Amino acid sequence: MSAKLPETLCDLLSAPQATVQRSRETPPVVVGVDLSLTATGLAWSDGTTCTYGRAGLTTLVRKVKGFEVVVSLDERAAALDQLADELYALIVYRPAGHEHVLPDLIVIESLLSQGRGGISTEKAHVWWRVVSRLTAAGFPVLEASVNTGKLYAFGIGDANKREVVASVQKRFPAWDIRKIGAKGKRLNSLDDNQADAVTFMAIGRDLLGWPVVELPAQHRKALDKLTLPTGVTRRDA
Repeated sequence: MSAKLPETLCDLLSAPQATVQRSRETPPVVVGVDLSLTATGLAWSDGTTCTYGRAGLTTLVRKVKGFEVVVSLDERAAALDQLADELYALIVYRPAGHEHVLPDLIVIESLLSQGRGGISTEKAHVWWRVVSRLTAAGFPVLEASVNTGKLYAFGIGDANKREVVASVQKRFPAWDIRKIGAKGKRLNSLDDNQADAVTFMAIGRDLLGWPVVELPAQHRKALDKLTLPTGVTRRDA
């Protein structure tokens, strides 16, 4: 891991620990990712959640003491690449204090499911860099739309964020989706980015045959159009 990780809302990554060996009788390790430039939601199937991002990546032009400062393209590209590499490392190596267990599957929100405003080129660049690094390293990646996540979590594909967050908190209480303050402490307000990540993680576990919880049939319709990546098979509990 060549990139030096800055101090952020997530704990810094620790040096990779010994990889835990798992059998087919052990629940698969799935990571859910709701990618964002400033607040990527991440959730692991062991109950770990966090939000990771960089401030200042959503505008090319910024004001400094009344003067307009334009960030050069090479500076911009370097910052985006750095964020993508940090996200890759976090997905694979996990936050500090946790066992180093390589993921069996990563489920990430699809770029094609973004809102009416379209997809920013910056976010698309980071998304593709993260995905390409994961797949090049041999990690299976599945993309799922935001509507698929809403259907799985709430039972309705066009549910609003508040409904999804409330449903995730109710159905997956083992995952703490409270926002994280500047000093790394959990706040009382809930984080929709983490809620989405938990949903995508749970979708992956369900597709692998190890559902986190039993959901109504209406919710599980979200799985109908999803196909596991090549080489990945169910191993039912």
